[in-house]
Amino acid sequence: MGSLKRPAFGSVDVGSNTFRYMVAEVWKDDAGPVGDSHPPRVNIRELRAGREIVRLGEGLSKSGVISEGAMGRAIDALRRFRSEMKGLTVERVAVVATSAVREAANRRELIERVRNEIGWNLEVVSGEEEARLSYLGICAGLREFPEDALLVDVGGGSTELIRIRGGKVDRCVSLHLGVVHLTERYLTSDPVGPTERERVRQESERVLREGLSGMSIGTQTDLIGTAGTVTTLAAIDQGMVRYDPERVNGYRLSRDTVEKWLLSLSSLPLAERRKIPVMELGREDVIVAGTIVTAALMDLLDKQSLRVSEYGLREGVLYNLFLEALSKRSVR
Repeated sequence: MGSLKRPAFGSVDVGSNTFRYMVAEVWKDDAGPVGDSHPPRVNIRELRAGREIVRLGEGLSKSGVISEGAMGRAIDALRRFRSEMKGLTVERVAVVATSAVREAANRRELIERVRNEIGWNLEVVSGEEEARLSYLGICAGLREFPEDALLVDVGGGSTELIRIRGGKVDRCVSLHLGVVHLTERYLTSDPVGPTERERVRQESERVLREGLSGMSIGTQTDLIGTAGTVTTLAAIDQGMVRYDPERVNGYRLSRDTVEKWLLSLSSLPLAERRKIPVMELGREDVIVAGTIVTAALMDLLDKQSLRVSEYGLREGVLYNLFLEALSKRSVR
């Protein structure tokens, strides 16, 4: 591999609800030195990207396995991603799986199918590694390394809490609090009723309280959220007709705003939620649970706002690939 100024890497995020990919040029941002305590800042320029709601974790909490239908959807989505990447020269593609695959008793079957049918090696990362990669992605998107922050990733199969102190990851926990599981277990009415909302809230508060134990969140600690729930709420709150990642990234959601949209979205039937312009098909049912988790966290921490990051695990994987290449001196 030669020394390249702007190498391109590929990243595929195999999430419990949503699959996302990106091929991007990644290079060091020489204009933004941060010292020896941080990795170098990077620029990420998207060449091609896509996403698809696959619902890989559907029924997993009851059966313990990835269903045949979900596995088929996963293979189909990855095949489409690979096809869309054709024609692009990349140094390396990393395919990363999270909560649903971690927990599934038949994860080996999916790994082998991905290798045999798609030609990719599917890496199943731990909750801690998922949190670290999400942190890298958030830092790349916000163009800073937060000094005192709590990062939250409300996902389909789990919720990650990442405590940042002194600009470094101090502690991270992966909680069994995913929007797919919460929706399947509690939110069975259409529209969602107040009793169901309260059950999800109580469950969320219980699990979050345990996860936050010992994290010492202060009044100055910045709360930063990533993943589909908060990015969709940011887009809805700005009245977007078409999703604009630049307007979403860095947007602040107030506590009152989150509660407002929780009441509004849960009072709408699924068919009406689907009509919201920026609502991805397949997110209309789980966004209520995700909004409840977000609201519960803000309440527990007494935080009046949450800063939204459009960047997350997918971009963190790209960042990490660049750092690995940099350590081998194959890029600069």
